[in-house]
Order: sequence, then C-alpha cells, then structure tokens
Amino acid sequence: MSSRAALSSAAMGWPTKAEKPGCRHASSLATRRWEIAWRSRRRARRCSRNKLPFFRNAANGLLKAALQGWQVAGIATFWSGVPVPQILNANTNGGQRGSRANQVGDPFASLPADGPGYVYYFSPAAFAPPEDGQYGDSGRAPLRGPGVNQWDLTLSKSWSLPRNLRLQLRADFINALNHTQLGMPAAVCSTLDTTSCLVSGDSLGRITTTRNPREIRLGVHVSWN
Repeated sequence: MSSRAALSSAAMGWPTKAEKPGCRHASSLATRRWEIAWRSRRRARRCSRNKLPFFRNAANGLLKAALQGWQVAGIATFWSGVPVPQILNANTNGGQRGSRANQVGDPFASLPADGPGYVYYFSPAAFAPPEDGQYGDSGRAPLRGPGVNQWDLTLSKSWSLPRNLRLQLRADFINALNHTQLGMPAAVCSTLDTTSCLVSGDSLGRITTTRNPREIRLGVHVSWN
C-alpha cells in the first residue's frame, strides 16, 4: 500500500493492510466463486457487416442510385442461462423451518403439464419444504435458467448530397427471427406440506415472462460537415 493510501485510510479511520493481516481482499477466491455463480458459463457474440452485391451494373441510373449499395449488418448473441440463486421456502411455519427447500428428486424429470400463461421449466415435485427444526438442504444455485439465442439485423443505405450533406435510411430488426426468449422461473415454494412443492396454486418452477419479441425500428439520419 502506498504512503498516500495508508494516510488516507488512517485519516478516514479505516484499518490499513498492516493492521488487518488476516483480512482477505474482495477479489479473493471465495468471492470470485460467488460472482462466477451468477454468470453465464458460455457466451458468444458474432458481428458482421456486408454490402449487398445487387444492381452494381444496372443500366438505369435511377434504379442503381436507389437500390445499389445497401448494407446489411448483424449481431448474433448466444449465452447459457444464469443460475436460479436458491429454491426458497416461503412458509417457515412461524420460524420453525429454514428458508431453503429440500431437494428430493430430479428437477427436470416428469415436468407437469403447461397451463395458460405459463410453462414449467423444472418440476416442483423435486423440492419439498423442510420439516420443523430443519434448515433445508437444497444448495446455492441448484440449476440454471433459460439461455438466449438472439439475432439482430440492420439494413441501411447512405447517399452523398450537395452541400456536404449525407442521408442514410436504415431499418433495425431487434430479435429479427422472433425467437421466444423465456424469463426466469419462479423459485419460491409456499406450501406447508412437507412432502412436495407440487400443489395447486403454487408457482414454483413456472415461467410466466419472456423477453421482448421482434422489434422493428425505421430511421432517417442526416449528417453534414
């Protein structure tokens, strides 16, 4: 630690590094493991820009000016899902039970039937509230949510105009293929029944939200020197 940093720490009443040899920095291995648990394990993004080869040799000057020189650009984004932090037990029976559910089976086996406005991402029957006097044994980040598969495209063309003006027409297509991107599943079990979280009215395991569908933006951009 530099003398300035040490003086600043002392002036603020904070212990210096020499005064706290047993303390671990926030970037310690344990903290990094916690941070990594919140991230996607796999991420990929690819970008491309190409000029369309059409009407380069068109005999009609007006047709060539209007349709030649269009560009298409795209960004393809893929990532695996982020973790579901915990499967929580919302009903602690007056504080007699822990706030974590027990895991009693495979979350992805025998999914219940989907219903209007929701789909099941994992089975609530794989979890159950703990007995009185128990904390619950499901671990931190026991499973990961849905991933993302999104393609964004832009179609544009620019023209040079008199007086150093430049005109651009463009159309942006966000989520151009209109893939359904599911939100995160509900992760709270609210029943008192200690045999299973699969009970009527409980939303554990359900996904009721999605990311935005296809979005189209049209624009005109005028620039000058």
